Amino acid sequence: MKKNTFLLIFMFFLLPAMFAECAETTWDKLNSEFLQYYQQNRYKEAAQTGEMALKLAEEAFGKDNAYVAESLSNLALLYDTQGQYKLAENYYQRALSAMEKSFGVEHIKVAILLNDFGSFYSSKGKTGLAEPLYKRALVIFEKNNNLDTLEGAMLLCNMGEFYKFKSNYKQSLSMFKRGLLAWEKIIGPQSYEAAYTLNNMGLIQVYLSHYKDAELSYKRAIAIWEKVRGKDCPEIAQAANNLGLVYYNQGKYDDAERLFLSSLKMRQKIYGQEHPEVIAVVENLRQLYKRMGKKEELKSMDELMKRNS
Repeated sequence: MKKNTFLLIFMFFLLPAMFAECAETTWDKLNSEFLQYYQQNRYKEAAQTGEMALKLAEEAFGKDNAYVAESLSNLALLYDTQGQYKLAENYYQRALSAMEKSFGVEHIKVAILLNDFGSFYSSKGKTGLAEPLYKRALVIFEKNNNLDTLEGAMLLCNMGEFYKFKSNYKQSLSMFKRGLLAWEKIIGPQSYEAAYTLNNMGLIQVYLSHYKDAELSYKRAIAIWEKVRGKDCPEIAQAANNLGLVYYNQGKYDDAERLFLSSLKMRQKIYGQEHPEVIAVVENLRQLYKRMGKKEELKSMDELMKRNS
């Protein structure tokens, strides 16, 4: 009798643990399937699987835990991608609440979600809602001494883009500079991410009329991209065009012409003749040749523009 009683008590405590372990395994499987469907653009299957994972997490673990928060965050991203913005916003709010209750308001996981939520609002032009989320995320990253991570670097660059959108160029440049330092520490100074950030810095430096700094930023970006992407890639074509504009604004027309022609050649090779990127650099060359008084070159650009229109 005592043996049977002990066995019943043992099973009483063991069964919940077994159920939780089983639920966790099932949730992991559903979550992996969701991510696979999402990456394959199979959004209907992703939504069904994601909602199943969310329902399982809520039933097995309660409404305020990491599993629920991750499921809600995943679904928010999916619904945002599908253009269901109200639903996405609701899921982000619920995910943030669950994450805060599960880990505490100053946990790094909360900061990562705040960055995602801020980016959601920023992409919709809701800067008043985005900025407090970004700032909260930054404070948490700084308190946790966690900015030199992939997530920290992404936050800094997102904030750089955000302040660029708001035309707060000094703040934008400050964030991009901090983002660059983070990328250099995490994955090295010769990385794609470092080059992308340098290109953004160059753009902001042009807005601030810091042409010498912009020239250095673009040159560094081009040199890195040549190593990691090869010489004929869209990123170099863009940076070459941008650097050409820097020289144009400084009155260095020969240098501007060289860069514009290089960008034009790359863009024609990458996109073909009639792509908007090609037309943009042709227009830059037209304006340059007008300024330089090069009538024959201007005529050739006019003819190219006509063929592309």
